[in-house]
Amino acid sequence: MADEGFMPKVRSVRLQTKKRTIPSSSPPVKPPEGRWRLRFVAKWLLLVFCSSLLLMVGLAGSIWLTGEFLPLERIDEGGVMLYDHRNQPLIQLAKERDPVGKREIYHEFISLEDLMKKNSRLVETIIKVEDARFYKHNGVDFYALFRSLVSTLTGQGEQGGSTITMQVARKVVLGTQERTLSRKLKEMAAAFNLERDKGKEKILEAYLNRIEFGNNIYGVQTAAKVYFGKDLQKDQLNPGEIAVIAGLPQGTTLYNPYRGEANKKRLKKRQTTVLAVMARQDEMPPLITQKEKEYWSKEALPIKDSSNLAMYKRKIANLPFLELIREEINRKYPHLQGDELFNNDLKIYTTIDPKMQQKVNELLEKDELFVDQQGRKMPKEKVDAGITVLNPQDGSIVAVGSGRQYRPGYRHRALEKHPPGSILAPLTVYGPAMEEEGLRASSLVKDEPFTVKERKIDNGNQPVRGVVTFQKMVEESLNAPTVQLLNQIGLNTAVAYGKRVGLPIETEDENYFALGLGEMNKGVSSKEVAQAYTVFANQGTYRPAFIIREIKFPYPDGREERIQLYNPQKQVFQPKIAAQINALFTQSLPTQARLPNVVGRSAITKDQKQAWIVGYTPDLLTTVIVHQYGQKEDEELYHLSVDGVPAQLFREIMLQNEWTEASVR
Repeated sequence: MADEGFMPKVRSVRLQTKKRTIPSSSPPVKPPEGRWRLRFVAKWLLLVFCSSLLLMVGLAGSIWLTGEFLPLERIDEGGVMLYDHRNQPLIQLAKERDPVGKREIYHEFISLEDLMKKNSRLVETIIKVEDARFYKHNGVDFYALFRSLVSTLTGQGEQGGSTITMQVARKVVLGTQERTLSRKLKEMAAAFNLERDKGKEKILEAYLNRIEFGNNIYGVQTAAKVYFGKDLQKDQLNPGEIAVIAGLPQGTTLYNPYRGEANKKRLKKRQTTVLAVMARQDEMPPLITQKEKEYWSKEALPIKDSSNLAMYKRKIANLPFLELIREEINRKYPHLQGDELFNNDLKIYTTIDPKMQQKVNELLEKDELFVDQQGRKMPKEKVDAGITVLNPQDGSIVAVGSGRQYRPGYRHRALEKHPPGSILAPLTVYGPAMEEEGLRASSLVKDEPFTVKERKIDNGNQPVRGVVTFQKMVEESLNAPTVQLLNQIGLNTAVAYGKRVGLPIETEDENYFALGLGEMNKGVSSKEVAQAYTVFANQGTYRPAFIIREIKFPYPDGREERIQLYNPQKQVFQPKIAAQINALFTQSLPTQARLPNVVGRSAITKDQKQAWIVGYTPDLLTTVIVHQYGQKEDEELYHLSVDGVPAQLFREIMLQNEWTEASVR
């Protein structure tokens, strides 16, 4: 008989035996319902967290690998420093891209070193407000990000977790404001790379110069000039002003003081909040006392009138010489083309005379000057002007007038090409005839109609006389003898001399109408006319126009590489020929433009849409082109005259020359 304590080896029997050992009266054991649910939720949360973490790590890893290829060099677009003809600073410019208008916006740049000299508290306040742990993290502040996440999830309000470095990465390197996970990860990757490759000071300098302060105002220097009328290189901001500057980036539209009283009240409240941050002890020590906080909180907002914004924007926009600098760099220094102009803290020493440039700008803004011969006001939208002023001794550009309503991206009237009319003849006909054929003022020239391709060229309203003196032909700008003389010297000679003085003569221009009457295919600009006429003002020597004297490239170790200008001269006419041409020009300027010791030439085109004046002394040469544009076919033209607007502009500019002004007195 089997022993009852013996356990059978068959598994099914053993299991049944085990089941019988459980007392049937005992109730089944179950975990508490609340604890079970808690464990269930915890497991799912852990699973979701781990999955999300793995996904994030994978995505971040893939983006991190491409972090090296992000355009970190955009942070180097510091600003180009421009100097005038006396090596005095003109302006230090940076540029941004308007995200709405898609146009370039220029603003002033200031180095961190210059900021710290007089406005170190401004820098410290911006750090304290935007990223108090700036010097403690490596681009991404995970503590701030976690705090921001907790605040958002617990309903305590949304807090920013972006560091200054991340903001620079987003706005400067990535150039985007989109809110996506991939963008955020790229931003973090760029931030780490910026910290590693560029360092804290470069990042901070970029932030202070590239952040917007409303009204398309970028950088603390521009903001201080617009809102307070202060230059951060010379003036020190008080705590109230500092709090405004530091507070504006958080809401450039909300706090815009030029958009109503409600905005001003919000800005005042924001200023008070920033003053409180300045006075408190946190990751950084207090920057002001509690007494200072109370005082400046009660003071009125120190904001300049909106007219200051308009005036400053007009000043920044009206930098016509910048376009000439760009053009010259593209032509002479191709390795600095495009955006490279604003990289590497270039120093460009120009030939600009600020006094003369200011005068040219003021003249073009005087609408009362632009009146036609019938007394009608000529609006900016219909009549404009281009001006080039240079020193004929070396070709250096002293000032330039780009138009009555010039802005970056607009047509630059000094560089815009127009038919030159008879302003061209001294360069292609008169001078070459005197040089090659030995003609003089008293020489006789055939004055008869000249027919080319079934077109008859005569003297228009003036009769033909058979023969006229060379001087008479020049003084009265007679077409028939001019073309007869051109036929005598030959088209090839005229083309050769025109090209030797820098005229843009194309194949289509190698004919009597272009070279003799100035009816060129594309025309010439005021700059091209000005540089061509240096040949007469400088004893027969041609000097190409230029605006850059020298460029300096700074190196990290403090050294500078210098590129100095080489501007070759070219002897085109004998000095005595140039002197004889000048003698012919003594009565060629219109009455209103005549000044002692000033000679030159004027012209109006056949359709009366362009009126030219070019005149000079040995040390100053000015070219003015006034032109009409945009008229409809049935719309009456304004009555231009060389003795009107062109003469007035020319006279006022030439009087800025001390030698000319003294001779008038």
